Amino acid sequence: LVDGRRFSEQVNEFAVGIVSELVANPRSYLLAHLAPVLTTHPALRQDFLDYTRADHDLWRDFYQQVMRVFGLSWRPGWNAESFTLALQCLLDGFVLRHRVHHIGQQHDILRTQKT
Repeated sequence: LVDGRRFSEQVNEFAVGIVSELVANPRSYLLAHLAPVLTTHPALRQDFLDYTRADHDLWRDFYQQVMRVFGLSWRPGWNAESFTLALQCLLDGFVLRHRVHHIGQQHDILRTQKT
């Protein structure tokens, strides 16, 4: 317990914050629309790859540091690189789905009501 809350509650709060930030960021939605044209524009594709690789590397290093600080180890077959790729795929899909399904809707699927 930290601050009187369970670890799972803190992780959930952290995850909701990150996803909320991604959904609010127009760049994440724009990138999903640009991806199909990258094959026909090599210079744009290279810039995109350089930009996303730098961002990816920052997150990969962050996950490695978290594992090291808490003395954790990866499951067999997993490492910071594979975890970062898997998480990015999930987030990309979530952001796109959120944008498509929430046009004109008032409710927020990031938060669930307690019953």
